[in-house]
Order: sequence, then C-alpha cells, then structure tokens
Amino acid sequence: MRALLLVSLILGAGPELPRSWDVVPPEAVKTPAEQVGTGAVIHFDKDRCEFVVKDVIESSPAQQNGIRRGDTILGIAGVDLTTSRADGPDACTYDHALKILDRVEKALQAEGPGVKIPVRIKRDSKTIDLSVGLKTIGDLQSDRATPRPSSTPRSP
Repeated sequence: MRALLLVSLILGAGPELPRSWDVVPPEAVKTPAEQVGTGAVIHFDKDRCEFVVKDVIESSPAQQNGIRRGDTILGIAGVDLTTSRADGPDACTYDHALKILDRVEKALQAEGPGVKIPVRIKRDSKTIDLSVGLKTIGDLQSDRATPRPSSTPRSP
C-alpha cells in the first residue's frame, strides 16, 4: 500500500492500479510528512503504454513549473518512464508500471522537500524538460484541502 498511496498522491495511478507486492512492514511505511512529491497525478495508460498526467494539484510545484493534464511523463528524477510493447510481453502491464514507479519513489525519497528534480514530458509531439520542486505529501494534501480565495468579489 505504501507505493500505491505515494503513486495516488504524487503520481496518481490511483486505486484502479492493482498491487501485486507483499504487504509492506509497518516500519517501512513513511508518513505523509516524510514522503515527497510534485503534485502531478498520473496514471499508467495500458493501451498507450504511457504514464499520462491525469490531474495537477492547484498551486503545486508541478503546476507552477508547467506540467499540465494530458502531458505524457517520459522521465522523472533520472528514472526513464518510457516503455513500449517492443520491450517484451510484460512491458505494458500494471506490474511493470509499478516496478518503474517504485524506482521513481526511491529516487524522490532520496531527495527532500524544496529540491528541484528533472522532469521530462511530451506535449503535442514535443519533448520538454522541466525542473520541478518537491513538497511533502502532507503539504500537498494540505494545499489541496485549503480553499482558495475567489477572484470574484462577493456582493454585500
């Protein structure tokens, strides 16, 4: 569940992505205050064999640095996320996607809040390299739950 929670919050594979690993021992599970992420919520599109941005948390480092819904994530924190059917029969499976995301999780956790990591995306057939800061998952959750002031003035 550790990686699934992390994936849901920072990368966003969400509950539809089945988990095949054994239960993680409680001492290995990090709290939201200990985990870091970008605020980009992605899912693995099995048909396209790609990691695609499903949502971006408002005011998150991902949004502030140009990641948009619909972008394809090619790499993050030095981990290559590209895969294709040519890589073998298991390349476009959820199990393979989880293995890639586990490497991403380890790379992110080796960094810390405030550190900028390289993120490579594909948008409109163009490859774009970005530098995106990390925040704790707790801060990202807090940002998501905090109501934003309305830009339209209220009538008295």
